[in-house]
Amino acid sequence: MRENSPAVTVIIPCFNDGAFLSEALESLFAQTSFDWEAVVVDDGSTDPQTLNVLNSINHSKVLVHRHEKNRGLAAARNSGIRLTTAPIIFPLDADDQFVPESVDIVIQAFNKHPSIDVFYPDVIHFGEENRIRINPEFDIPTYLRQPFLQAQSPFRRSAYAKSGGYCEHEVLRLGMEDADFWLSLIETGARFQRLPYSIYKYRIHRGSLSERMQDNNYKIRSFIANRHRKALFGSYRREYLHLGAIRSYRFAISRRHWKKVFMSALHVYQHCLWPPRLWWRATWNIVDALVHRKCIS
Repeated sequence: MRENSPAVTVIIPCFNDGAFLSEALESLFAQTSFDWEAVVVDDGSTDPQTLNVLNSINHSKVLVHRHEKNRGLAAARNSGIRLTTAPIIFPLDADDQFVPESVDIVIQAFNKHPSIDVFYPDVIHFGEENRIRINPEFDIPTYLRQPFLQAQSPFRRSAYAKSGGYCEHEVLRLGMEDADFWLSLIETGARFQRLPYSIYKYRIHRGSLSERMQDNNYKIRSFIANRHRKALFGSYRREYLHLGAIRSYRFAISRRHWKKVFMSALHVYQHCLWPPRLWWRATWNIVDALVHRKCIS
């Protein structure tokens, strides 16, 4: 995008997000560091408000790239990354925001720790929920049991290239394309480190948690587990699929999809043959969901 490549590429996938895209861009323009370039990838938007915002973007550091039809988050991020050259990739979803020091802090962190491939920050939740989520220190067993990496964590372009990028398979259009990507990086030896700053503002609003992702959680995790047998093996694989089955089961309960309730319950028990604590957790989830008929986040 420029002869002298900036330090950070900001990738902003957009699909009918006009209500929030302007705020996301304002948070980018307010950065204390100007050492960035940005690509807004219009992933086949049809909403007039979104199209108006996209057509109004006129900034020397921002490129708007359009997909003729919707191809999903993975494809949008891949497209944006291929169009740029900066050594650090910093995803920003169109309904989220940076704090003013975000880019500056990310650049300093990568410069100070040249062996680290991914920094994951603490996250500010705003909108319908206001709090700061403090992430744990990284270790693979903890992450595999309860994934805590945000899709918007910055990473090195070299690690992205080594991993092959985001998988664009149709199943991952239902959600969790970021979880699949982090596992690709883990399998290729990428190093992760917590960034102890709240530099990313994640908007909590109705519909931000995909119903399709919850309904198909087990299906998505089965696909991911089969792709990443190197990272997900033995008890890790069992617990990973067990949690997906629980999520799909509880969503089916909340929507009273009784056929899916039965199938998901079978999957819950299928992946808890050992250790015994999984049997107790499975039983609790089966009974609790039936009583309260609610989904889990």
